[in-house]
Amino acid sequence: MKLERGINLGGYLSQCVHSTEHYDAFIQEEDIRKIASMGFDHVRLAIDYEVLEDEYGRTREEGFAYVTRVVEWCKRQGLNIVLDLHKAYGYDFNNAGDKKKNILFTNKMVQKRFVKLWIKIAEHYANETHVAFELLNEVVEQENAEALQREESTLKEIPQRIVDEAFGSVNELLTIDRMGIAVYNETTHLLEYASSPGQEMPEMVQLCFDSREYISEQHRQAIPLMVEAGGEHQCVGVLYLERREGTEQETDRLLFELVARYVAIVVFNAVVKLATKYRDIESAHEETQRASWEDSMLHVQNMVLDNCLSTIKHETIYYPNKIKQIIGRLNAQNLSEKEEKEAVETMTEVIEYYKGIFTILSSCASRQLEEVTFRRTTIPVQELFETAGKYFKKSVKNRMDKIELEMAPIDARVIGDVNQLRFLLENLIDEALTVHEDGVLRLQARKDDEYIRFLFTDTRREKSVLELNQLFYPNLARMTSGEEGELRGTEYLVCKQIIRDHDEFAGRRGCRINAEPAEGGGFTVYFTIPRR
Repeated sequence: MKLERGINLGGYLSQCVHSTEHYDAFIQEEDIRKIASMGFDHVRLAIDYEVLEDEYGRTREEGFAYVTRVVEWCKRQGLNIVLDLHKAYGYDFNNAGDKKKNILFTNKMVQKRFVKLWIKIAEHYANETHVAFELLNEVVEQENAEALQREESTLKEIPQRIVDEAFGSVNELLTIDRMGIAVYNETTHLLEYASSPGQEMPEMVQLCFDSREYISEQHRQAIPLMVEAGGEHQCVGVLYLERREGTEQETDRLLFELVARYVAIVVFNAVVKLATKYRDIESAHEETQRASWEDSMLHVQNMVLDNCLSTIKHETIYYPNKIKQIIGRLNAQNLSEKEEKEAVETMTEVIEYYKGIFTILSSCASRQLEEVTFRRTTIPVQELFETAGKYFKKSVKNRMDKIELEMAPIDARVIGDVNQLRFLLENLIDEALTVHEDGVLRLQARKDDEYIRFLFTDTRREKSVLELNQLFYPNLARMTSGEEGELRGTEYLVCKQIIRDHDEFAGRRGCRINAEPAEGGGFTVYFTIPRR
């Protein structure tokens, strides 16, 4: 029997309410027919022992009848079927690590009962050539089981820790009385809710998750936490806020959406992706343990979240008030048609800029959090230069202007995230190539005490000290809208964010990024990364 593409029929005879009403309605032959028409070659039928035997080990023939009808349906549709004993008497993967509940591997009487049940299953289906047997679901050694139990407990604590650590930052932005996060549990298929201050999950949270839509009722707001994974949009939970009465502003919806985007990234990486690794504990136990404890994964996620919120607070909090002032002028003053037009244009410009900043920060955070946490490794400087050289050659292909990239690497290694550092160099190159002018770009590296100083020089352009001091801050004159509405001119902001993270997580504080006039003309952007 060759099994290539299959579907797991979970929730039918396993991890469900065991009743005839459920058995009769949940899966029908039409479902099996549809699975076959989609090109699958097998199904996995998960079965709890309660379906096949009572609490005393006596056979339930009516339970076998439900299994048999699925076996027959599959046979008629040309599908193979794997019969999986998902939960056995004395063993349940959900209780992994609990020596009192999981006694199958220590109690001889329970073992005999297990063997007896499988003999009964074999008697029913041994002659069916399209049937395969999975003796037990997700068996783990005691050491790993105990580790899994610890990790599962940690996963349940994460939403509460996110809420507790993020409450202060969110409150500074939106003035709230309560913040709650609901996270979808793939195992139980339920929302796990945590809030600060504590409360039971409001009904609107479940409604928001089911509808995947923003809900607002008086001073209460709920928004789905959406992430893009595997090319698809996935809802991982809900962010819930109770606003302080009288504090709402017209621009708060925009801020709320921004906060939700960051929280979604954190939840997805800290809970969803990590939980997936824990489920595959036999092959990934060491990796999950490293991600969870050695790299302080949750701390990283919350620090990035706080960093982004802090950036919004300090660099863009001015703009909602600016918008409010413009609206006040339009409502309270008799303006000429020209003045009204100018005011509306100004407000539109501010709103677009404000939204643009959110887009920048969100994109940057998503890029940084692709692999769950900051991936600190030792990187040869030469490797970074080679990657930058290849990217430059690809970027200047078919350009009419003549631009050269001169590189002077050194034999040294740095400590950092290789993907982020490559992305930083790409952004510097992209920004330089927005100018269509012949000339030379230079990429150099120098030892600077315990750091490596990278220098990227554009000899074609002159900038004043004042312009260079403002290079890493939002600037409408530098930012433009692309053909598809995307915001351009944000490369330096992205570089700044990457260096901030290296300063936090590369293992040595002191990473910096700045710009200065270059000797011989032009200007230089330089940044420092810890030397190995």
